Amino acid sequence: MKDSKVQPCIVAGMPRASTTFLYHTLGSHPEVFVPSRKETDFFCDLNANRSEAWYSALYKGCKQGQVPFDMSPHYFMDPLSPERIMAYNPNVKVILMLRDPVSWAKSYYVHLRKIFFRKFSFEQFIEEGFDFTKEGNSLYFDLSEGFIERQLKSYKDTFGDHLLCCDFEQVKKNPKSLLATIESFVGLSPYFEEHGFSNDKIMSSDRRSTKLLNYLKRQRVLVDSVQKYMPKVAIDGFQSFLALWAVRGYEGDYTNGFTEQQDALLRKRYNRDIKCLEELFKDGPFVLGSGNSYGGVCQGRCRVH
Repeated sequence: MKDSKVQPCIVAGMPRASTTFLYHTLGSHPEVFVPSRKETDFFCDLNANRSEAWYSALYKGCKQGQVPFDMSPHYFMDPLSPERIMAYNPNVKVILMLRDPVSWAKSYYVHLRKIFFRKFSFEQFIEEGFDFTKEGNSLYFDLSEGFIERQLKSYKDTFGDHLLCCDFEQVKKNPKSLLATIESFVGLSPYFEEHGFSNDKIMSSDRRSTKLLNYLKRQRVLVDSVQKYMPKVAIDGFQSFLALWAVRGYEGDYTNGFTEQQDALLRKRYNRDIKCLEELFKDGPFVLGSGNSYGGVCQGRCRVH
C-alpha cells in the first residue's frame, strides 16, 4: 500500500455482535484486507496514544484495489470514538452490528468473566460498569440506562449515510444477505453468493477461552513483537486454529445461570435501548445513519488506490 495514511472501513461494534465472524469471513474476500491484529483499537482509549505510522503499518500488506478493514468493537464502548474516526477520515464508511441489549449484556458479562482474572458479580457489572484493561491502557464501559441509545445517536449524527446499521439477528437468520449488503455498502464485488462461506466455527455466542491466553493477548510488548517478527500468514493461521478450537466440541450455553430476576433487571434497565433498536429496525434489518432503510444500492468505494 503506497499511501502512508491508511483509510479503512470501520466495523465499530457492538462487542459480542459477530465482529469476529465478519473478521474471518470478510477477510476471505479477495478484495478485502484485514490486519492480523483484529482489534486495532486505534480510535478508542485503549490505543489512542499510538501514532498514525503505527496504525498504517498494520496494513502494510494491503494491495492496490483492496479495501482495508478495521474491526474494533470497543469503538462502540468509547464515547470519543466517533469524533476520532471522523477527524481521521471524514469520508469513512462505518458499520455497526447492533444486538438486543438483554442477550448482549448477558453474553458480554460471561465473555469478560472468561478473559479476566478478577471476579465480579453480574449486578456489579450492570450497576457499576467495567474497567477494561489492555496493553497498559484502560477504557471504562458505561453500562447505564440509555447508553446504547446515546452511542447510536452519536454515530448517526456523526456519519449520516456513511453509517450502516445491521441487525445482529441477520447473522443467524440470513448471513448471506448480511454479507451481500456489506459488499454493496462498501463497494465490493459480489463474492460470497458464488463462493459461499463457513460460519460454524465462528458464529458461537459461547466460545471456549482461557484467561492466560487472553491475558497474553492484552500485553503490548508481546503483541507488538509478534506483529513485528512473525509473518502475517503465520499469525493468520494460528488465529484460524484458535477460532476452530474455541468452538469444536464445546456446547456451552451463556444463558445458563441467569435468573428471572436478572432478566427482569435487564429488561427494566435497558427498556429505552430495547425500544430504540426496535424502532431502528422496524422496516428492515439494514438502516443508514439517516434512518432510511438500505436496499443494497452501491454507495461508493473505500478501495486503496
